[in-house]
Amino acid sequence: MSETTAMSKTAAQHTEQLIWLGAGSATEPAGLIANANQVLLVEARKAACQQLTAQFSANSKVSVKQAVISLDGGEVNFTEYNLAEFSALSPLTGLTELFPGLTAVKSRPQPSLTLSELLTPLALSGNNNTLVLDIADLNLALLKQLQASGQLEKFNQLYLQGSSIALYQGAATLTQLNSWLAQQGFLLQTQDNTDPDLPWLQFCVNPLWQPLQQAQQQHRAEQAKAGQAQAELTKQLNAVKQQVVENNAQHQQQLLEQKRQFEQKLAQLTQQLAQRVSENETLQQQQAAAKVAAEKSQAELQGRLAGMDAELQQALKQRQTAEQQIHSLNETLEQQAQHLAKLQQQLAQATQHNTQLNADNAALTAQSQVYQQWQAAQSQQLDAVQQKMVTELNKSLSNSVKQMEAFIGLRDLLGFGQMPLNYHGWPISADIGLYLAKKVVSEPFDYIIEFGSGTSTVVFARALHTREKQGANDNGCKVVSFEHNKTYLQKTAADIAAHQVEDRVDLVYAPLVELQCDDSSYLFYSCDDKLAEISQQLQGKEGRILVLVDGPPASTGPLARYPAIPQILKYLARHQLHIVMDDYVREDEKKAAAKWSKLFEERGIKHHKELLNFEKVGFSWILNH
Repeated sequence: MSETTAMSKTAAQHTEQLIWLGAGSATEPAGLIANANQVLLVEARKAACQQLTAQFSANSKVSVKQAVISLDGGEVNFTEYNLAEFSALSPLTGLTELFPGLTAVKSRPQPSLTLSELLTPLALSGNNNTLVLDIADLNLALLKQLQASGQLEKFNQLYLQGSSIALYQGAATLTQLNSWLAQQGFLLQTQDNTDPDLPWLQFCVNPLWQPLQQAQQQHRAEQAKAGQAQAELTKQLNAVKQQVVENNAQHQQQLLEQKRQFEQKLAQLTQQLAQRVSENETLQQQQAAAKVAAEKSQAELQGRLAGMDAELQQALKQRQTAEQQIHSLNETLEQQAQHLAKLQQQLAQATQHNTQLNADNAALTAQSQVYQQWQAAQSQQLDAVQQKMVTELNKSLSNSVKQMEAFIGLRDLLGFGQMPLNYHGWPISADIGLYLAKKVVSEPFDYIIEFGSGTSTVVFARALHTREKQGANDNGCKVVSFEHNKTYLQKTAADIAAHQVEDRVDLVYAPLVELQCDDSSYLFYSCDDKLAEISQQLQGKEGRILVLVDGPPASTGPLARYPAIPQILKYLARHQLHIVMDDYVREDEKKAAAKWSKLFEERGIKHHKELLNFEKVGFSWILNH
């Protein structure tokens, strides 16, 4: 599976007005609508607007507007693609590298609005407003229009989606967006790399930006004032010179004195101007100091993250303390039980006494019943406290312990030594990695096929080496891994080389192409040639094939992983198939799995399915003939 950098997600801040341009389904970034007093969702596509209107029909603070946003307004040519969220005004460039199967569906002229025409009627007040700009071909150009019209200062929070490359003709990259917004006083708050090709960026206004702007504006005003004074003095000096020319004979000495006075004033103003320049340099130094302070704040945040490990250790200590307290309470209960036994013994002896002592016996019996009731209540209360503490501690530590045990088991089984792998974020988790490794070590397969390369590729290859070392027949099995992203392809190739398992892996570059499946269109790996080659090599025998479906990413489109099994059945239906799906916790994967089960039943294929209760949840099928 492909790897990504996991970025911290900051909870959405409360905002007065949320303007969402290119809203789509209005689901990512999450949490913005719930934290806004008023929401305007703007989308160019009619079908998407109808879906948004139905989705928020019961939410009075949300309004939906169908409009194409352009730089100059008027009629523009709007193009829609087979992945509707990439529809735009500008021609495609870098986007075709990420999605080679992206094709235009329709292109037609439509009326459009400028940002000023959209925002002016809203009469935004203050600056506690949020702008979500999901128009990747015009993002920087639209921001510059906002800045030129003075409307950018109405927003203290910006959300942008972009890429490290120009996706459309004339579009800005993430570096260009970050650089320009920094010049306007916005700081990059968070970067969400859930989709590494198209990350989301959150920008917030630098708290030092407004004071700096006011100081610079004041400085410019003082410079203008000094310039006006100098111009006025120059004008007066020229008048004096003219008067000297006209009355040189009579007033030369007087004019020379006046000239000296004016030159003295000019020198004073020049000195004042130099002082203003020095003050400007001081302001620039203060700006640099503010930048250092911001960097220091970022370092402190990183330090807090590092402290999370210490908090986990503290939680473990608290659990040990709780267990000691529970042990102490148990000892107290045992002592009380012994005391109760002594009271019951005294009660038995009292029955042998005279009638007078019978009254005492009755009283002791009543006291014993009260004490038994109190003991039962204390025991019940103690059990409840103990169960609550154990449940809370186990809930926070269970998954971590489970993944650590699986990682240790996987390391011991495959002998990773000094070359550990990543099992968090997008790669497979350690528990499903251990499940797959044990399966490969204990069962013979002719081929292992995986859709989406990464950590799992290395785990499969190392498991085959382990099986070979144990002397078991492995049928010359190889791992065939399909990958569409060149960055992850290179990363997986590097991991394979580092673990010295190149002889066990056939890493196939398979760009995403349009595929017709069950009367629907999907973007899926170009894997036909390789699957046909495997079918040819297994001709004349019934092979055993392990299939891991862990790609393509969900951002490719609805039911992105469904075509995997129709493609496998197209070439390898006569063989025994062991199919494993990762990320079954997601709704899209559940729907795809249901369609697979229905497909098996329609084709009369005997199959056994099993839910794998792992960190990300998995599902497996075994198909027999």
